[in-house]
Amino acid sequence: MGGPRADVGDGVTDSSAPRPRRSGIRRAALLSRENEGRRVIVGIALLCLPLLYFVVTVLAHGWVPQGDEALVAVRIHDVWSAHPPLVGMRSTSNVSSPGVYAHHPGPMEFYLLAVPYAVTGFAGWSIIVGDAIVACSFVAIAVWHAYRAVGLNGAWIAGALVLLTERSFGHVLVQPLNTWPAVLALVAALVLAWRLVLGQYKAMPWYVGCATYAAQAQVIDFSVVAVLSAFLAMLGLLRWWDRRGAVWPIPGPGQDRSRALWWRRPGWISVGLLVVLWFPPMVDVVVDHPNNLSELISTFSGAHSGPMVGVWTSMQDVAALVVPVGGHLRHTGASTPGAAGAVAALLVVAVLFHAIWTGRGVFRQGSGRDGAVASAAAVGLVLTGALVWTGSHAVYPLQLLYLDLVQPAALFASMIAIWAVCRRVVRLLVRTRRLPAWRGTAGAVVAVVAVAVAVTIALLPAVHNVTRQSQDDQRLAGRVVAAAGNLLGAHGGLRRPIVVQGYGLTSYSSLSPAVCAALVAGGEKVYFDSVWPLPQDDDFRRSRNAPRSSWRLVLRERTGTGPWSLPVVPGRTVATTTVVPHPGGSQVTVQLLLIA
Repeated sequence: MGGPRADVGDGVTDSSAPRPRRSGIRRAALLSRENEGRRVIVGIALLCLPLLYFVVTVLAHGWVPQGDEALVAVRIHDVWSAHPPLVGMRSTSNVSSPGVYAHHPGPMEFYLLAVPYAVTGFAGWSIIVGDAIVACSFVAIAVWHAYRAVGLNGAWIAGALVLLTERSFGHVLVQPLNTWPAVLALVAALVLAWRLVLGQYKAMPWYVGCATYAAQAQVIDFSVVAVLSAFLAMLGLLRWWDRRGAVWPIPGPGQDRSRALWWRRPGWISVGLLVVLWFPPMVDVVVDHPNNLSELISTFSGAHSGPMVGVWTSMQDVAALVVPVGGHLRHTGASTPGAAGAVAALLVVAVLFHAIWTGRGVFRQGSGRDGAVASAAAVGLVLTGALVWTGSHAVYPLQLLYLDLVQPAALFASMIAIWAVCRRVVRLLVRTRRLPAWRGTAGAVVAVVAVAVAVTIALLPAVHNVTRQSQDDQRLAGRVVAAAGNLLGAHGGLRRPIVVQGYGLTSYSSLSPAVCAALVAGGEKVYFDSVWPLPQDDDFRRSRNAPRSSWRLVLRERTGTGPWSLPVVPGRTVATTTVVPHPGGSQVTVQLLLIA
């Protein structure tokens, strides 16, 4: 009746039952494992369906690269040029740190998307499809490695987190603006960090790849990943010292000589992968002055345009992310949780602390009775602290909106807290014989996660839907790109280099980048200006570097019957075409002038 129990993965089994033959147990275990693996693969496929739906939705609304996405398309194309990108997209660092002009840390997104872009002859739609392939890859990595970490319970937790992320961010997850591709990469990175805390070190190269992708794409992800990676590095060094009496990579007296060759070990593979993935930013340090690394350091440590928001405001905002129910957004941009949400967020943190304390042996040994929950709780708590620390360094509350980009980190903490409570309740019921002894607690976890996801999806706002304004922007950009191509083709403009200049808010920020991306994809030599004062890896496209024989394509605009954004056009106008407002759409009239 009261036989001993042993944990299997993260569940509870009763070992008092008669034991069948060992060979039968082994075959049954292998068969069960294969069936579980198939179910996980089917689950991954189902989780990728929303991403495929987003692709169809975006392309059906006539997506073309415009605005910042057009600049991304140009950078993707330049991967195959003599001037490959060395850093990421330009950031808004000058707003909070006057005089500091930092790019986002790295160009990994450009290099991955360059393959489908080139294979399809630089067709714009391939960027969306390529982004969806990358996003599906991160979904598969997150769910599969969660399954490898603790079995089906882990797969359910990761799957629910992916589903909530897809619900919250929507179609932008398959669009190339650098803020969005990092979202699912962060989900995969935190699951892989969970495996590393569990002592499953074969996941280390996977963590390096996913964490690097997230960190290079967006500064806010870089700060969160940096804190998480620092925690993992300290934990890894502590364990290495415990086992070998030496600091990595010194072997120490405890080194096992029967292990694989050094170049096949996860640690060395990860180091090599880090060098490869961060090679372009390292080149930038050498060739650009000032380099992006120094600008990033100035962003985090330099003088700011005002006082930082502080820890208390940041804690309130993070609490509203951890429990995204009942909070409200203030006019300053900071979120404030409701009373119930604040109490729930405190309970989440308390549960994480309790889980870590009860399973604290995992941090010195990488295993233990409560290793699964304790390891996940440690990752969730570190991520929550990273969010609070990052938010506290915002110069004005509106910058706290950037924390929304890393909301999956906060939701992961909440889901692990739910899992820890559920697991303890089930164990108590099993001990008191009120619940049969299951093979683990998967049934209870599934039920709780399903209810949590259903409630959260109903309440969590989908803040990034295909809006009417975005549809109008896409339509106008598509018509202007077509008009520019017709104008240049009809008057021989495609036989010379082209300088594209936009005057007016819409023409400069949206339409002229769209025209540049289309011309670059068509193989033309294109030059355009930027307000960016520092030379960087795309400086070769500045108009000052254009040959004297170049055409100038000028875009100017007016709203209604108002004045033109460029009243007097200098130079000899060769041809002109006008794109009038679309009925029911944007009321901006755009005129394109080809100037010799």
